[in-house]
Amino acid sequence: MEHALDGVFVLDGAGVVREVNRRGVELLGATEAAVLGTALLSWVQPSEREYLQVQLQKVSAEGGARASDLSLTREDGQGVLVDLSAARLGESEGEAEGVLVFARDATERNRMARQLLQSEKLATMGAVAANVAHAIEAPALALVGDLGALRTSNLTLGRSLEALRRVVQGVDGALALAELERQLATVDALCRSATHGAERIRDTVRDLKNLARMDDAALSRVRVNQCLDAALGLCLHELRGRAQVERDYGAGLPEIIASPGRVQQVFLNLIVHAAQSMEDGPEGVNVLRLRSRLEGDRIRVDVSDTGRGLGPEGLGSVFDPFQSPRGTGLGLSIVQDLVRRLGGELRAESAPGQGTTFSVFLSQRGSKSIPPQAFAAAPAPARRVLLIDDEPDRVWAWRSLLRASHEVTTALGGRAAMEQLSAPEARFDRIVCDLQMPDVDGVDLYRWLAERFPGAERTMIFLSEPDPDERVRAFLAQVPNPRLLGDFTPDELDLCLQGP
Repeated sequence: MEHALDGVFVLDGAGVVREVNRRGVELLGATEAAVLGTALLSWVQPSEREYLQVQLQKVSAEGGARASDLSLTREDGQGVLVDLSAARLGESEGEAEGVLVFARDATERNRMARQLLQSEKLATMGAVAANVAHAIEAPALALVGDLGALRTSNLTLGRSLEALRRVVQGVDGALALAELERQLATVDALCRSATHGAERIRDTVRDLKNLARMDDAALSRVRVNQCLDAALGLCLHELRGRAQVERDYGAGLPEIIASPGRVQQVFLNLIVHAAQSMEDGPEGVNVLRLRSRLEGDRIRVDVSDTGRGLGPEGLGSVFDPFQSPRGTGLGLSIVQDLVRRLGGELRAESAPGQGTTFSVFLSQRGSKSIPPQAFAAAPAPARRVLLIDDEPDRVWAWRSLLRASHEVTTALGGRAAMEQLSAPEARFDRIVCDLQMPDVDGVDLYRWLAERFPGAERTMIFLSEPDPDERVRAFLAQVPNPRLLGDFTPDELDLCLQGP
């Protein structure tokens, strides 16, 4: 009894405690002398005594009973949740001579259950966020494209206005031109503002989709600085009123091969942890510093705060579960696990009153860097582009983005594309095609083109989710065509359209 992990109480026939072990005394927060000779029911909250009484009565009839989540009242008045199990000790004339009761502290179990429920909620929210992001993505992309086209039209009108100014004579004509010029300037300002807002929506949607996609198979080329900015953008609300942000990013960092969602999740958790570690106060008193550098063959990212800091004992347990600043959740243990899955290393440095720095070391894993200047190349020459996808919203979105610089024709699905490509006047410089479609997919269309119009299949640019099925993966391994997997930007698509 003395070495049992659960509290053990031996009751007589009247329910009075005759023996108790050390753990039982600890549960009640009392001395052994204070427990012995008292009725076990007296330690139970009044509202639950009848329930326990019924359970104890079952012991005589059935030999045992159980009671879950029963509230005991400690000697200091605090409550403790326990699970009780009772068994009969001896019998006289059909009545139990005594009852053996085991009491197990249910506090930790309930906390873990709540944590599991919260994890389930977060998983559900992640799925919902992915669906919402998918629904918003196409309109946001189209909005960016339409606004860009509107600004281009506005500039054309401005040039026409300048030509008209040289023709119009008289005071009335000059006033009318001045008013038209003012209106064009207003439209241009509104377009710039709306474009900025639409681009923020587009970027937030992309970041949400990356965050929701946490599977190991979704590997792609990841720019660490871009992931840092994405994570920062998702938790600016957490930082508002707490700290100012200082960024010191290394230039020309190589890309890494990893899951963008996992990398972003690491930085997001570290930034939120830093925000929670800093006391609420006027913005600017506390500082969050984000720093990235190349050290050897690894990229190092430091997330530093000016919070209260940790002593040696706290630093030693900082990666243990439930050690976040708010004392709940799996905290940095999740971050450490994510970093290990990425093949990296997570370190922490801290001192009381001096803040904390978490350093993430990520390996390049043999990736090849794309020079940043590649995306700042000259505008792509106008090309005739056939855009093939089975989702109307996506077709509409990408058409809006490309039509300002290319002549774009669209086809809803592979079968419709075959009809357009079979027309005598059909001539396209590039064919942008979704690989996974329900009727005729990109693989079938490629083979059909190779058979019917040899050479045309080499103009295809493939779009696909980052984790395509086995058939698509095998196909991509056999063909040299450009491909864009997962989320990509208009600049990246333009870069493919510029290719030979």
